[in-house]
Amino acid sequence: MTTRSIPAAVRSQLPRPGELLESFIDGLRPDPIEWVWEWAERERVLSPEASAEPGPYRIGRTPFWREVMEHLSPQSPTERVVVMKSAQVGASELANCFIAYILSKGLGPTMLVTKSLELAKDYSKQRLDPMVRDTSALREVLGERTGQNDRNQLLTKTARGAPLFLRGAESAAGLRSMPIRNLVLDEVDSYPPDVEGEGDPCDLAVKRTETFHRRKILEISTPTIEGASRIADRYEATDQRVYLVPCPECGTYQRLVWKRLKFDRDADGNLDHDSARYACVKCGVLIEHSKKAAMVAAGRWEATSTTSQRYTVGYHISALYSPWRTWAQIAEAHLAAGRDRRKRKTWANTELGETSRAEGDAPDWIKLWRRREPYGLDELPEGVVLLTAGVDAQRDRIELEIVGWGERLESWSIDYQVIGGDTAKDETWEQLDALLAQTWPHANGGALAISRMAIDVGDGSYSAPTIHRWAKFKLPRVMPVRGRGDASQPVYQRREATLRKSKGRRARLGTFWPVGVGLLKSELYAALQLEEPAAGEAAPNGWCHFPSRYDEEYFRQLTSERKSIRPNAKGIPTALWRVIDGRRNEVLDCRVYARAAAYVLGIDGWSPADWDRARQDTHPAEEAPKPRTRRRGSKSSGYIQPRRKGWLGGR
Repeated sequence: MTTRSIPAAVRSQLPRPGELLESFIDGLRPDPIEWVWEWAERERVLSPEASAEPGPYRIGRTPFWREVMEHLSPQSPTERVVVMKSAQVGASELANCFIAYILSKGLGPTMLVTKSLELAKDYSKQRLDPMVRDTSALREVLGERTGQNDRNQLLTKTARGAPLFLRGAESAAGLRSMPIRNLVLDEVDSYPPDVEGEGDPCDLAVKRTETFHRRKILEISTPTIEGASRIADRYEATDQRVYLVPCPECGTYQRLVWKRLKFDRDADGNLDHDSARYACVKCGVLIEHSKKAAMVAAGRWEATSTTSQRYTVGYHISALYSPWRTWAQIAEAHLAAGRDRRKRKTWANTELGETSRAEGDAPDWIKLWRRREPYGLDELPEGVVLLTAGVDAQRDRIELEIVGWGERLESWSIDYQVIGGDTAKDETWEQLDALLAQTWPHANGGALAISRMAIDVGDGSYSAPTIHRWAKFKLPRVMPVRGRGDASQPVYQRREATLRKSKGRRARLGTFWPVGVGLLKSELYAALQLEEPAAGEAAPNGWCHFPSRYDEEYFRQLTSERKSIRPNAKGIPTALWRVIDGRRNEVLDCRVYARAAAYVLGIDGWSPADWDRARQDTHPAEEAPKPRTRRRGSKSSGYIQPRRKGWLGGR
């Protein structure tokens, strides 16, 4: 058939000579380069349910995310982007723009991981569904989420044949079930350290991307505790980019840091909002907050490290750059935190995007030494209801502390003694026998004896057989214990046996109680850092009293350890207590064991009526006053150690 035989009406619709070749060549041309932020400005609409500023997305509000989105774009060779950030900097919308871009283009299978499956469901309902509804480019490829729409389900959304899976970090099966090209790990510091015994959830998820060329991984989180923060560790492995902004006066580019934010207080100690300004690092001019937006718009990222992994970039941003947080609000939050250590940690994490040190930093021993009180051994203070003792035996001495306990866990250090002598000899232990038989006169006219003594059996070495022989006929008034330093160990657990090899056989020396000294040290240090009450005010819960006769060495040893976060044998960050160089820690050990003895007596569960009844019984007794409790399911009454599951509890 020739073209002349084709009807004229049909022939007019055929392409002209050369058009077919031009169309073929156009099809071979790659799509025009479009960064994630360009697509977002053209297509995305912020939903009123998920944004304080609903409407078209504008990168100009958070210009520091422009470069980050370029690295997340498929034309960039970067494979991994790490973002350590504070709150209120628009990081959630950064992740949403990346996910929306992938869905609209159909750029391969994608996974979004949150802390738990419940949070993943909430994210789908509160973030993704409104975003799909209000963004036409997504609505066209996904449609409305209904039970009949297979493309748009609660935890799986499929656009252009490319699925998006939403998973929780607590499920190993969900993290390793399918290959993934694009991965978003949201708030990685909230993930469990080990998921179902299979390892770090981030590593499990990243493994799913290894078969893909030009993969994209976005890890984003607010940091938490120093040494245990995933995002901080990952950021340190990158080129560690920081955002620099120019001074409006001298033009010097600089990073916004907290220490250069200046502000004044009024007569009541409150913040003077109009005084909050930023001091230039070079010219020292005080910059008003109204100029921050222009400074941030003219800013740029700069790498501060050259040890980055290949195809990996890292970013850190704080609320000092945020368009939704003023410098005055950040300063006000700092003042509101005051000296409360927990609030200060939260402030550092959420406002500055920085890690905070773990609780348990050694208190200032000088402050403790200066607040000693004038009471002696001739009369126990009126608030003391019972006495416990903690004992630490060494080769050449026995060190011990006697502690008096009152309501609301108020405590008085009654006496600290060092019994010198070889602990392999009976005469050394006879002195401890005499102390156990001693009574102390009480301000109410009666007297108290030591109700419970906890003695450390050590690690089963030379001292264990001697201690077990001495304590054997004094149970339960004397309880052999062994400290467990892991901060996750409960205070009081079931008894275990001390075993020792003898002629190839394991001989049982006796039983001991494992004690979670990590929790008790955290509790003690929190009490030692309490603010001293004003005259006439009641002492706060857990307040510790010390007699004026104690010397400086006692307080140095009481504050001789610091809690640090270190990876254990499995690589999981774990809180461990370490002795400060140059210090001894026998006083701290004795104090903790005396507290463990009080815990075993059950004073943590005593009611006000129990304390009132105990105050009436100040005569010598081998056991502490016994509040009547009843074990669940039992008809018998009398004192039974209650089963506790609180933060100090165990089995």
